[in-house]
Amino acid sequence: MCENDLIYMRRCLNLAKEGLGYVRSNPLVGCVIVKDNHIIGEGFHHAFGKPHAEIEAINNVKDKSQIKNSTIYINLEPCSHYGKTPPCSQSIIDVQPLRLVIADIDPNPLVNNKGKEILEKAGIKVDVGLCKNEHRHLNRRFYTFYQKNRPYIILKWAQTLDGFIAQKNQQCIKWISNDASLQLVHKWRTEEMAILVGAETIRCDNPQLTSRHWYGHNPIRLVVTNSSNLPINSNIFNDQAETTIFYKNLIKQYPSNIDLVKIENDFLGSLFAYCLEKNIISILVEGGASTLDNFIKRNLWDEARVIIGSNIFGNGKKAPIIDEYKSFDIFDLEDNKIIHYYNDTY
Repeated sequence: MCENDLIYMRRCLNLAKEGLGYVRSNPLVGCVIVKDNHIIGEGFHHAFGKPHAEIEAINNVKDKSQIKNSTIYINLEPCSHYGKTPPCSQSIIDVQPLRLVIADIDPNPLVNNKGKEILEKAGIKVDVGLCKNEHRHLNRRFYTFYQKNRPYIILKWAQTLDGFIAQKNQQCIKWISNDASLQLVHKWRTEEMAILVGAETIRCDNPQLTSRHWYGHNPIRLVVTNSSNLPINSNIFNDQAETTIFYKNLIKQYPSNIDLVKIENDFLGSLFAYCLEKNIISILVEGGASTLDNFIKRNLWDEARVIIGSNIFGNGKKAPIIDEYKSFDIFDLEDNKIIHYYNDTY
């Protein structure tokens, strides 16, 4: 490795972050092209279906002949197959760099080491492993999907100071968190592919489950229900976002734009199978308590984001509990506290 490799790879990672919420099932990737210790081109993957980071960086070099004998830094192995875009490995070979530095091999079996091998056969030196941990944290959704065969699961709820998520009469969580926290939650929604709630949340809150208070994509709305007896005027049946209902017994008809999935024995098994089929790599689980507990009890979650409001209910529906040994961080957002747990024990 060269003296400045770390500087340029960190630049790749900073560029890659800009695609969060837009690349959908694709990884977050940045690319920097360096010649004579100067950056001559850089780019990142802007959105699903758009050119990959390597192509963006190459296109940003006015004189393509300057790329010959350069070093190209990418935080993920270049793809070697045709998908929404042509393979990036061949585009790199065409501009004849001397060396390629990548943080990690792509876990997608369509790529996994194939891109590296193609580049090396073309005479390009490939170094792997720089900033691997930082890269994997940034792309934790992508790696979870391919290595654990399930989407990355983020649990989220708001609770009072005394640990309740709803009052006794089920007047729910709308006023536990403040306006700043509400906006933050909508930002979180833009960053994940899907959002999941149980039937009681639909009946109690009639949520829209959109990202209307933050610029970005609306997540796919996922609802789990035993009876499928959901109010037909529920906001989830509007055309603001895709909606899928997981049911055990179908007792009524729903609009034709709603995707229906029958639960076969185990809800989480059916959910994960559906997500693998549809390439849904991350889910924000927003409730209710029994739905959240389903993930917690089976230890099938990756992060939990808990908003602590400043009010007290005294009684009502108890909030889920995350084990104390989980790692976490805390920050204040006006009169709310945000506790961010990380599941590092499975």
